[in-house]
Amino acid sequence: MGLLTDLKQNLKKGIESTSQRSKKLVDISRLTIAIKGKKEEEERLYRQLGFEAYHLWERKEKWEITDSLRASLSQIRSIRETIQRWEQELEELKKQEAKERLEKKSSEGGPGAPAVDTSPSQSAPLQSEGISPEVLAELEGQALFICPHCTEQVKEDAVICPHCNKHMYHD
Repeated sequence: MGLLTDLKQNLKKGIESTSQRSKKLVDISRLTIAIKGKKEEEERLYRQLGFEAYHLWERKEKWEITDSLRASLSQIRSIRETIQRWEQELEELKKQEAKERLEKKSSEGGPGAPAVDTSPSQSAPLQSEGISPEVLAELEGQALFICPHCTEQVKEDAVICPHCNKHMYHD
């Protein structure tokens, strides 16, 4: 009877571990996709700013900052701040994932293996900003495995992405 109880507990731990890993990969992937989208928006604003500045110069043959240019610069600054905040959050998620993998490896090493602090990070998961509600609803509750580098879907047990050949948990 003790064998079945141990087997049940080990199975439960394995399912919880897989679920947590899936959630982390989804969070990492969501952040990566959101950052990619914001960077594309930033690039679009840079092109728009250049276009506006050139046309102002072309008309007057001198450089001046108009309200339109100020608004574009302000938008770019705001987007840059969002990207930096999300990149920091992404790094925290990756560090937390690496810590948990290290802890798992050390716990598999038996007695004498180094202990690792795995207290939860204060990093909040990605808010829905930047991702459509339909995509969030579709992803909610499903175990999707997405490469955090190229955002392609990968198999559950993938460690190296078959699309971009990068390690799933390292840069």
